[in-house]
Amino acid sequence: MSQSSIVVLKLGSSVLPDATHFPAVVHEIYRHVRMGQRVIAVVSAVGGATNRMLADSRTVNDAPEPHALAELLGLGERESALLLALALERAGIPAVRLGPEAFGLVAVGDPLDSDPQAIDADALRAALAEHAVAVVPGFIALDAQGRSVLLGRGGSDLSALFIAAALGADCRLIKDVDGIYERDPAAAGVPPRRFTAISWHDALGVAGRLVQPKAIGFAAERRLAFDVAALGAAHATRVGAGPSTLLVHRPPGRRLRVALFGAGTVGYGVYRLLAAHPEHFEVVGVAVRGLDTPRPADLPRALLTDDPWALLARPADLVVELLGGEEPATALMARALEAGRDVVTANKPVVAEHGALLEALAARHGRRLAYSASVGGSLPAVELARAAAAAGQPRALEGVLNGTCNYILDRVAAGAAFADALAEAQRLGYAEADPAQDLSGDDAAAKLRILARAAFGAELGREAVRVAGIAGLDAVSIRAAAAGGVATRLVAGCRLGGNVLESEVGPRQVPASGALAQVRGEWNLLRIEFEDGTELVARGKGAGRWPTAEAVFADIMDAWRAAATAAAARDAATDVHEAPRRAVA
Repeated sequence: MSQSSIVVLKLGSSVLPDATHFPAVVHEIYRHVRMGQRVIAVVSAVGGATNRMLADSRTVNDAPEPHALAELLGLGERESALLLALALERAGIPAVRLGPEAFGLVAVGDPLDSDPQAIDADALRAALAEHAVAVVPGFIALDAQGRSVLLGRGGSDLSALFIAAALGADCRLIKDVDGIYERDPAAAGVPPRRFTAISWHDALGVAGRLVQPKAIGFAAERRLAFDVAALGAAHATRVGAGPSTLLVHRPPGRRLRVALFGAGTVGYGVYRLLAAHPEHFEVVGVAVRGLDTPRPADLPRALLTDDPWALLARPADLVVELLGGEEPATALMARALEAGRDVVTANKPVVAEHGALLEALAARHGRRLAYSASVGGSLPAVELARAAAAAGQPRALEGVLNGTCNYILDRVAAGAAFADALAEAQRLGYAEADPAQDLSGDDAAAKLRILARAAFGAELGREAVRVAGIAGLDAVSIRAAAAGGVATRLVAGCRLGGNVLESEVGPRQVPASGALAQVRGEWNLLRIEFEDGTELVARGKGAGRWPTAEAVFADIMDAWRAAATAAAARDAATDVHEAPRRAVA
């Protein structure tokens, strides 16, 4: 999104023990993207990679040239940056990968334990103007001669803090524990207390193995406050001026019990994400339309039921509805809210047609209704529309909101037959077996109605949106337009004219250099314009299992954090007290 703040997230080896952990890191990054922030993700090497390369170097040369060794050891961070960029791409989150040479990170001193000296902050800002996320390798920099140098063991902490200081950005160091403790929480004995806040001085005394001491010293010198937290955590330890405060130990909260309705393309993706976080979630059952349908081996048959009402009767905290269709989905969600369960859904027709009713039910029963995935996959469209409403009523919004149509139009423009482009979209998971709702424009119209409610507070009936699709478009005309520098897009938009909200979905020819044309394939874009000419813009993949599953899971993680925060708030007020000041040797 434009007009957003910047956060620097440091993601160390403790949260990246191997490549299977990159999806969890993506969830953390997307959490901040949904909040309207631009993210600089500073990554360490996958766990053990640096030690392995160091051992290999000593096998071939027991006294390697320092700059050559620094370049070798820095390969681990560069590899992590590449892998994270690939994981973000799968989830449909626009990201760019930058090495230290791309943003001028220069350091001086010992080649293996240098101190950062300069950075091209404008290069980083320029990258974030075009992408929601910039992925950079931590730990490594260049010297004045352009040779590789390292920032010392744990130097990714210092990389992140130095970048944050240069940009005036927030900084969050993500670790494998949920903050700084008075002693190692993994050690035997009485559980230690966690610091809710800690001074730089005290942090040097207790956090030296968790946070690089040189990084803490840099932050103290620059008066830079930062957070230390775990992936997805609802809380953090704030490191800053102090005073240091401790929270008494609390046992881990109860897992959130989840009833999952639907195990299709998206539903199965969501199940895998839930199963990957057993510390947070317990799946109590999965409702499917047919028990005889072949299912992946890792979806336990004992969880399956073809009776959604029987599943709804089971004890659960959260209902995730991914069945599709208006019924029984609407009735199931209404009953769940009335029974005191939170609800997450990706169901566009239900949210477009019955969203106001369901939101009223949620408010009446003090529950959460979340439906970010109903519009645009991993494009944070609903969040952008709500941000626009909070900033002041917008004048207009428009966007490419259907990834299926966008993919087909691009393939036809490149020479493919319409039927072949559709079949390819179906094979890749961008189009349903029955693509009628996409091709007719009805899918985009439903999304537009949801966004109109979020941005303008307007309830648009189906008849209020003029709708035309792409099924009848002439392929020859699409290719001729492309040859002339014009792209064909299915554009959904609405604009205030006095007290009337004019709303329309239909094919439009747009300049190839414009923002609507630049969003390619299955990617989506939303632009919201204000009376003063300013705008909010976001991009993301709008079709496919993983972008939609990522958006659903982000809503689920919001529900988990809300539950954890509420539980902590019930008994935290009397638990916080000032810690004695520690001497630092």
